[in-house]
Amino acid sequence: MLIRIARWSLISLFGVSALGFAFAVGYALHDGDDPAQQGSAASDADPFAVLNEIYAVLKEDFVNKKQLNEDVLVESAVNGLLGSLGDPHTVYIDPQSYQLGRGDASGRFEGIGATVRRDSATGAIIIARPFTDSPAERAGIRPGDVVLKVDGQSTSGWSVQEAQLRIRGARGTTVRLTVRHSDGKQQDLDIVRDEILVATVLACPAIKLPSGHSSTEGIEVFCPIKDAQGQPAPDLLYLRIDQFTDSTAADVTAVLRGIDQSKYRGIILDVRGNPGGLLSATVDTVDIFLGNAVVLVQENVDGSRQEFRARTGTLTTLPIAVLQDGQSASGSEVLSAALRDGARAVLIGQKTFGKGTVNQLRPLPNGGALYVSIARWLTPAGVGIEGRGVAPDIEVIPTNADFDAAALNPDWDPQLFRAIQYLRNR
Repeated sequence: MLIRIARWSLISLFGVSALGFAFAVGYALHDGDDPAQQGSAASDADPFAVLNEIYAVLKEDFVNKKQLNEDVLVESAVNGLLGSLGDPHTVYIDPQSYQLGRGDASGRFEGIGATVRRDSATGAIIIARPFTDSPAERAGIRPGDVVLKVDGQSTSGWSVQEAQLRIRGARGTTVRLTVRHSDGKQQDLDIVRDEILVATVLACPAIKLPSGHSSTEGIEVFCPIKDAQGQPAPDLLYLRIDQFTDSTAADVTAVLRGIDQSKYRGIILDVRGNPGGLLSATVDTVDIFLGNAVVLVQENVDGSRQEFRARTGTLTTLPIAVLQDGQSASGSEVLSAALRDGARAVLIGQKTFGKGTVNQLRPLPNGGALYVSIARWLTPAGVGIEGRGVAPDIEVIPTNADFDAAALNPDWDPQLFRAIQYLRNR
């Protein structure tokens, strides 16, 4: 379990706004225009007019006309524009990829069934984990695999978003991944994509969820959970949230209403590896545990601030221990900070990723979209998260010995053990 938890993915979607995208208009050529005669006057009037001039020159003079693919040129120009911003969270999504990814908020998408991350030191695209019984797992994809190529194209320099969107595809189509396993062996794997149904809420004991899943489906821990001595802890509710989607709050609600809370002394709320998700789903989930308090503060581009608050009333008053790690990002960081600042939980594990931007998927006229950072979010205490993360109250960093132990015993998890100890002693 420890190996799985330590290596998950990050990608998130947060907030609402609107942004005009004038670049596509500025790039279009106008009938009857003569770029050679317009010169600097056009450039002074329109800062993007130079792109029109360059494109006109290329069409007339460039020696290899076959290379003048308009779609490729536009996408390259857009990516260059966005790359100059220095914001890894603002990216362009091409029309096909945007259409394929629109089901994420519902927990359904078409692809191979694996999450990816980008190694901060090497920039490599890494398989965080394949989903249980997914096309990726069946094809031989393993946690920690380095994705070298996708359909023969090198992943060097790719962002997580680009890797995810290129690996995804329509159900029934095939993608070839060239991977390097942890033993150093390189392998080409042909994977047939399928519809992936993601269970974002997992819990012990077993509860039937509104999303159609059982709460224990793919939970990857023995139920009930066990402490470091291997003794069961049936008096503690284990609840894991993998991502915040449309169904998350309803599924968490079903878990809490499906148990006799008087038989439990606390909740272990696991958001390790949780990359975030929808802002509304995150706030609704926090609202279940935290009554009449600030969940987060959004700081807008004009400096104004907007509070998101939980409503009065909760579904549980049980003590909470939140498990977090370096791959807990965005929405999961909101949850951790809100429950700690609201005196509802202690945070155990490692400092979170530090994704403190509010992002909007803004559809574009060409069928694509711009995933743009439109604001920053702060904790209820007014502390920024971008690049900082949320520090735990009780730090537990797995050692090499822990990873060796986890290789022999999948349930070896020192962070979980510490949470059990904390709630029992409390």
